[in-house]
Amino acid sequence: VGMATAFANAAKVLDANGTMVVVFANKEPDAWDALVTSLISAGCTVTGSWPIDTERTAKVGADKAAHLSTSVWLVCRRRQANAGIGRYKAVQREMEVRIAERLRYFWDIGISGPDFVWAAVGPALESYSRYREVRRLDGSPFTVTDFLREVRRLVTDFALGRILHGASTEGLDEVTRYYLMHRSSFGLDVAPAGECILLAQGYDLDLNDLRNVKGILTTASGSDLRLLEWDERKRDDLGMPDPAGGLPFIDALHRSMRLWTAGDAGKLREYLDQHGLQQSELFWTVAQAVLEMSEPKARARTLLESIIAWGRGKQAQGTAPTQASLFTEGTQS
Repeated sequence: VGMATAFANAAKVLDANGTMVVVFANKEPDAWDALVTSLISAGCTVTGSWPIDTERTAKVGADKAAHLSTSVWLVCRRRQANAGIGRYKAVQREMEVRIAERLRYFWDIGISGPDFVWAAVGPALESYSRYREVRRLDGSPFTVTDFLREVRRLVTDFALGRILHGASTEGLDEVTRYYLMHRSSFGLDVAPAGECILLAQGYDLDLNDLRNVKGILTTASGSDLRLLEWDERKRDDLGMPDPAGGLPFIDALHRSMRLWTAGDAGKLREYLDQHGLQQSELFWTVAQAVLEMSEPKARARTLLESIIAWGRGKQAQGTAPTQASLFTEGTQS
């Protein structure tokens, strides 16, 4: 309420060409929801934005939580009185064009992780905040919460395209999307729970599902989380389709690594063929991306190099890997 009142009072004193600059650095979705809602209800529209490196990288708040390393600066003006209601499809197209344009720049200058997600809110707001309200074709409102979710989807799809070297992400399951984005942002190191929640929300995933017995996360210390390594995922049904449908590529890849280390080349080929993975270019692209994010001398990297070479037919056609090749990994994990 206080934020909305402050913005409304500021907007009242702006003339037609007046500007107001809002500087914001927060990683919580609720805080951004409140900010955007307040700006729009105050009659403001965002006409420009920049992420600026104003925060100390190691900055820690009183609650011992990590903060964003950049602040987002939003340049605002008074919305035109005749702005009216925006149509979702048109606003969505404008957002996609503007976000893609800015994200290429942000990516090239090294903005990553949660900073990358929130840096895109400003450009997206340039389209969304031009109207006092945005509605879908059926008349239902495209709310601020919907808007922020759409921004996260656009950002993560853009980042995944970079991680997968331009390959289409169509058909890529949500769990694997989360894994790749988390791995790209934090590696296998400890990550703040709040930032994990942010990524999970971008894919409509429940963080509790990602860290249960079938999940890919584990609690590291306090509320912090980290990704489970492939050899920590020991359940027998790993990589088998869920009864409700769906087989995450990352689960299938981790099962493949288990079969490879067991020397079960025949079972590995059978498993990949059974689930249509042997001929799936997207599956092997995901495997390559995980390989590239592995440490140079890590055991997992050596495993993946061998599996990908075998799976993509770089060995002699029809030749199974030899027993010697199955156990040439390094000792590091």
